[in-house]
Amino acid sequence: MIRDLSWQDEALCQQIGLEVFFPRTDNSPEHFKQAKEICQRCPVIAECLDFGLDEPFGVFGGTSPYDRRRIRLRQAQRRLSA
Repeated sequence: MIRDLSWQDEALCQQIGLEVFFPRTDNSPEHFKQAKEICQRCPVIAECLDFGLDEPFGVFGGTSPYDRRRIRLRQAQRRLSA
């Protein structure tokens, strides 16, 4: 399946530089703070989160890997209880 990635052209991270969104240091919440603040102003935050939900590194859609793990767990719990 080919995914439409044209939304990435509107992403603020394309203008800023990916090093903010993929810190080379540890993955502590403090290292993701700046990226998350940028994401909150991004017009394609929802598309980015959908794209990056399974990504183990970096910030996608204003979420850290820890945030996305919690989202996936909640989604799995909803599927099991449905």
